[in-house]
Amino acid sequence: MQPRGADWKQALWSSASIGAILAAFVFVRLPLLTNEASVRGWNGDTAIFGLMAKKIHDGKGFDVFFWGQNYMGPLTPALAAGIRRTMLDPAGLGAEGGPISLRLAGMSEIAFGICFFFLGLTRLFGRGIAAAAGLWMAMGPPFFIRLSAWPKGPEMSFALGSVLFFLAAGALTRPRPFLDRPGGHFALGLLAGLGWWMNQTIVFVLLPVSALVLFRSAPFREFLRVSFNRESGASEELSSLSWRGWARLATPLLCGVVLGYSPVWMGGLLGWYEPALGPVVPPWRPSGLLARFIRFLGTDSWRFVGLEGLAPPPILAAAALVFLLLFLLLLRYRRRLNRSLGTESPSFGGLDLVGAIVASGAAVFFLQDLDSSQVRYLAPALPAALALLLVLVAEAARLLSRRVPSALVALALGGLALTATLFLWRQARSAVAGMLLEPDPRAPLRTITEEDYTVCHAGYDTAYTLQFLSDERVRFIPYHSPDRNRALSAELRSIPGPQCLVTDGGVVRRWLPSDAAAEGGPARRRAGNR
Repeated sequence: MQPRGADWKQALWSSASIGAILAAFVFVRLPLLTNEASVRGWNGDTAIFGLMAKKIHDGKGFDVFFWGQNYMGPLTPALAAGIRRTMLDPAGLGAEGGPISLRLAGMSEIAFGICFFFLGLTRLFGRGIAAAAGLWMAMGPPFFIRLSAWPKGPEMSFALGSVLFFLAAGALTRPRPFLDRPGGHFALGLLAGLGWWMNQTIVFVLLPVSALVLFRSAPFREFLRVSFNRESGASEELSSLSWRGWARLATPLLCGVVLGYSPVWMGGLLGWYEPALGPVVPPWRPSGLLARFIRFLGTDSWRFVGLEGLAPPPILAAAALVFLLLFLLLLRYRRRLNRSLGTESPSFGGLDLVGAIVASGAAVFFLQDLDSSQVRYLAPALPAALALLLVLVAEAARLLSRRVPSALVALALGGLALTATLFLWRQARSAVAGMLLEPDPRAPLRTITEEDYTVCHAGYDTAYTLQFLSDERVRFIPYHSPDRNRALSAELRSIPGPQCLVTDGGVVRRWLPSDAAAEGGPARRRAGNR
């Protein structure tokens, strides 16, 4: 055990580091929190989160799932509604509070996750690695900045997955970890059920942590002990002991899962939501794996961590291959390396954990051939990827210091850190500047207000975005595009009085009988197929 003074100093250091990380996080994203900036960049999917938040804010209940599908829960909308009611409404923002509250909700979830991932990484790899990874996430990769400003679901799994990671780090570094006890098993089940409801990309963290809990559990260790014991009576001992141990492990775990996922089951039984689309998983593409693997090493993996363009792709591919070989070397020969270097190795239990998280994300990345717009689904794996990269750089520096003077290695490492930091900062500024240049979509709302329309028709993105930005003063029916709430659209069609049509170019005109006749034609896609 550490002396009380050391615990106090460690807590102070962690608090100061978290404060610095959050300050950098807010500083990068602050230009996105003005009234003018908060209305830019929304599309149909992100705007639906705002409409779900509006429903909660107005006290009209909550949606179990994202409109038109049977997955992705309402954590972000609920948080946005709470921020708007408790902070923005008293400040007198009125209708302008909708976009800002949703943006603050997404940023809050990402910031929460960064803090808990930081604490977990501190336990596993020490202060330097954790602080570097935390500041890296504060400055983004670009996709990470966009996810925090325009929440689309993975921000929920990032926040919940960070708690799982923190608990797993404690299990690997604490003498009597919470995750080894029944309360920890219940917490694991609760986070699993809640996370699976909110956003299923939590699986990148959930599976490795669940495997860790299983391998550390008493019944599993007893199973291995008895299975390798060839003495007579071993099978009888296994059968007599195993069921009790497995019951003690499974009971709190299943209770947590049931509690975390109970709103979904209750909603299905009570008719809170209609049967709709399940998760749309991109198809697995087994052909062309070698070419995609090479592309992954040279561009995709570096884009994920925000360093694409730091060097030519062949150099980055070679660096990624070297890091991969070093990782395998550390896993295979870690005790021998530790003795030969005469230094402490990284926490290899932690290295196994982050390696499993990164491997699951990397496999999905190139086996499903995700494009750049889908990289946000891997957000829960980002902290593990950054930690793994930083650990491998540190280990490579230690290896070099055996052959090269330590001063030169430190100078090279400092230059690399400075170059990467400046590159990330330029990337962050460019990403925020691009987001601020998104067009202002509110121009049609002025015409709609002048002509006193309350119901209009428009394409998917235009319809839900303008309904969100108008704070539902104007409600929209999707036209020749997916309809996420058909019951509401049917109700709106029956409202008497003139209605309007907003074209994709932003032109507002009166809704004509010919438009109604053409509605639902071949251009309409199945609801939710986006």
